[in-house]
Amino acid sequence: LSFMIVFLVMSGVSANETSDNSDFISQDMEINEYKSLESNSMDKESNQILESKDVADTDITTNKDIKKIDTEDTKTVKEASSTMTQSIFVTINSQVSPTNVTVWKNSGITDVYVQVNHINTNVYNMNNLKNVITLTKSSGIKVHAWVYCFVEKNTYKVTDTRATLVKNKVKTLINNYNIAGVCLDGVRYSGIKISEVNEKKITNFVKDIHTIVKNKNSNLLVSVCVLPEKENTKKYYGQNYAALSPYTDVMLVLSFKYDYKSDRAWMKSAVSYVKNEAKSSNVVGVIQTFKTVSGKNVKLTASELTNDVNAIISAGSNGYSLYKYGFISSYPTNKNYDPYENKIVSLFVLINSELN
Repeated sequence: LSFMIVFLVMSGVSANETSDNSDFISQDMEINEYKSLESNSMDKESNQILESKDVADTDITTNKDIKKIDTEDTKTVKEASSTMTQSIFVTINSQVSPTNVTVWKNSGITDVYVQVNHINTNVYNMNNLKNVITLTKSSGIKVHAWVYCFVEKNTYKVTDTRATLVKNKVKTLINNYNIAGVCLDGVRYSGIKISEVNEKKITNFVKDIHTIVKNKNSNLLVSVCVLPEKENTKKYYGQNYAALSPYTDVMLVLSFKYDYKSDRAWMKSAVSYVKNEAKSSNVVGVIQTFKTVSGKNVKLTASELTNDVNAIISAGSNGYSLYKYGFISSYPTNKNYDPYENKIVSLFVLINSELN
């Protein structure tokens, strides 16, 4: 009988990180989720009939039947535990060390989105991606390739040429790097010329990426960064939350309260709106970890980040994501993270079961 034990560990850790050299990316330069479970090992004697009379009066008569039940139970556990994620965005030139990975692990970080192309030049550089993959290899942290799509020299251009280029790069990423998925950013129009907006182009592009990724490996994830402007997001940028949802495993809502000069009530409202629209996706709010004061980026305190986290989770966010690495003084603590809090999760093991 195969079995699984899930440990969900959460601890607040303070750590000063080395700031990267990348410039502050404003709301117009936007910036995913997955908690995978290891596959169950299967009994070697799958067709052997149980001889124990202790189970004679039950409906479970063979190891095969037991495996079927166990698989169904495992699916339930996977669904429950994969709804919450704690992630962080790492820019292309960031310096990541083993110490940083230890801090992530101790702080409950489950997923890391690593930028692979420059927003101003679109030049791809996989060095940081490879470094983070190597450093997190035995940590259990999942690494995603963070790709800017329709941005050329800081200008948004939704063209077939750009779409083809990104699709080819995605194929390269999933075929050559041990990643958990692909995070699509800049999947939108500029928001300036409404007459040019064609939401079907955005939706069809994400659909094509989804097909490419899932054909390679159905366990790979497709994450999409979306703006938090509710109904205006579709009108001005071509991002239709409901239409994108079937092709998006994780919808990352860029709920940057300082960029939008707003507050936690606004953050909650934005996440709640997307949650109601994107029925097929896990929706995760992205929290800005710094504010700009007199032209300088000032890191937010752990207390403020914690309050921001609790605000978006109360609105239905499936965890949280931090933007960005290098601008975090202390990590937030989130008491709402554990989906099994105040619940008993148990497993019955038959007397002759072989455990490995």
